[in-house]
Amino acid sequence: MTGKYQEEIKQGLGRLLEEGKLAGKRVVIFGSNGPAEQMASFLESQDGSSGINSAHVECFVDNNRKKQGTQVMGKPVYSPQGYLTPFDGDIRILIASKYYSEMCIELESFGYRQGEHIFEVVHIETEGRNSLLMETFKGNVKKAEEGFKLLKRIKEKTGGAYVFLCPYAALGDVYLAGGYLESYCQKEKINSYVVVVITEACVEVLGMFGITCVEKVTKDGMEALVKACIFMGLKECGAGILHQRFPYPVALGRAGNYKGIDFNGLFAAGVFGLEKKNFQMPVKGKHIKEVENVFQQMGLRKGRTVLLAPYANTATGLPSGFWEGRAREYLDKGYSVVTNSSGEKEPAIEGTEKVFIPAGWMLDFAEYAGCFEGLRSGLCDLVASSGAEKTIYYPGRVYQDGQFYDFYGLRNMWPGMDIKEVVV
Repeated sequence: MTGKYQEEIKQGLGRLLEEGKLAGKRVVIFGSNGPAEQMASFLESQDGSSGINSAHVECFVDNNRKKQGTQVMGKPVYSPQGYLTPFDGDIRILIASKYYSEMCIELESFGYRQGEHIFEVVHIETEGRNSLLMETFKGNVKKAEEGFKLLKRIKEKTGGAYVFLCPYAALGDVYLAGGYLESYCQKEKINSYVVVVITEACVEVLGMFGITCVEKVTKDGMEALVKACIFMGLKECGAGILHQRFPYPVALGRAGNYKGIDFNGLFAAGVFGLEKKNFQMPVKGKHIKEVENVFQQMGLRKGRTVLLAPYANTATGLPSGFWEGRAREYLDKGYSVVTNSSGEKEPAIEGTEKVFIPAGWMLDFAEYAGCFEGLRSGLCDLVASSGAEKTIYYPGRVYQDGQFYDFYGLRNMWPGMDIKEVVV
């Protein structure tokens, strides 16, 4: 889930709390995915001390039978019909899903009404925004035309190089793309290429693999490029999209956890037609001098520093006080402890110093520090091959045909890697 939606969820819930629409009510969250966890986490963090009414999440409801009977963040998951019927006017149902309309139809059949019992906390657009309306078609054609012009400029700038698109800013996705790209180009006999990304952090991650021919575009520019390549044809455009969600509307990502398929395996076979053994790990030591300077400036000690990474977009934060406890334990043992932070919205854990580490330095920083603990995110991929002691925490929730850990677990992705993993 993007940072944009996370912020909108906080704003949406903040308005509901300020207006008192949840006060004294039985709050139920429809869905048990990432956005649902973000809503629950935010509400649980509001204790009323700030002058805003607080609300307690009673449970989750979900139509996925595999999730029913499980727990998310320590709260039970029930079927909508089993928990929400008969009608109870004190129930307030919160939704942050692209299936909001379908959910409302089901809830209204139980007697609940939008704006009174049902609240769409944030509007999440459907992937691709496709429909048979002529207005939508014309809009997509216009966007594709813009993308084709941008593609032409990139090819002219790079001497007609093959164009690879990394459509999302997720660092773990870009890391996998970077590690397989050389093997793929050898297989397909691609001699000259350029990789297009949307953030500077993605540029840095590709640099870990020695990939320097990179173009950065805006998010809108990337959307236009993707539409152009799908509309015109990838082969005809001399381009490839490095993500399992494209080019088909039925995402290959749905195969995640099917018969044990993990994230790395899905990316290797689904995107590149390769095997895990074809992945080329990044070279260590490229930014060791920069890391040494940071350690010297902050008074940190090589091999006796702990890097905490408590923030993630995909996995919901851990219970209140968890990271403070981890920091105290290390501090009591004489370690220096720092919190990786990308800005004001990611404060340092109490008792630690805040540090911003460029994505391209992350591998060397963890190696030099000696210890890394983090909530599962793309940063964990970046440090996976380091020699640091690594502890990764995962949310105990369902993902496709299995658990979140089954699909994203680093030891599943990289068999034999020395990593301690904990499902919370």
